[in-house]
Amino acid sequence: MSSANNIAAANKAFSDAANKIDHLLGQASQLDAADARHLTIAMEMGKVLTQVMMSHGGSATVLSPLILSAAAELQQHMNISRTGLTGTPVWANIRGDDVRIQTHPLFPSTRNYRRSPPPSPPSQGPSKPRKRPVVEEPEECGRGTEHGKRAHAPSTRSWSRPAMSKRQRQKSRAVASSNDELDEEIPATPAIPVSQCLILATHS
Repeated sequence: MSSANNIAAANKAFSDAANKIDHLLGQASQLDAADARHLTIAMEMGKVLTQVMMSHGGSATVLSPLILSAAAELQQHMNISRTGLTGTPVWANIRGDDVRIQTHPLFPSTRNYRRSPPPSPPSQGPSKPRKRPVVEEPEECGRGTEHGKRAHAPSTRSWSRPAMSKRQRQKSRAVASSNDELDEEIPATPAIPVSQCLILATHS
């Protein structure tokens, strides 16, 4: 494997280790202070650090400060034989701005580290302007009619006579026949000649 490939593999291994430590810190923050699982998390973190340091410590050029901060915190809680821990680490001491890492041999590699930006939300594209509804204006009086005359709408009133029942039709016929009889009984007024009208006018 070439030198460039070794460096790329080492940087990738340290990046994965930093993600693992960040995940373990998240688990520890959810536990009570007296929970025995704090020690289990510390041992798991120690294994991750030991493996990445021994395998890629001499080739890495970029690594997270969190790696060196976790190593410094665990070292303060190791026993004399350096085979185990004497107590639970203070998880809040493991952070990116830990001043204890400045004396570590790999500290210069942390200066090239850039934290990955959070994933950006999916773009929704440019917003399209909303279309206004088309409102039809009322036509002016006389527009669309011949010689400017206003078009009259057909009347909605119905001029049809209501249907008559059979009894009403019989009654109507009886009234009509009685009117005809009355017309026949009334004698017609005799027409007065014009000469008689003049005589009546002189005697009055």
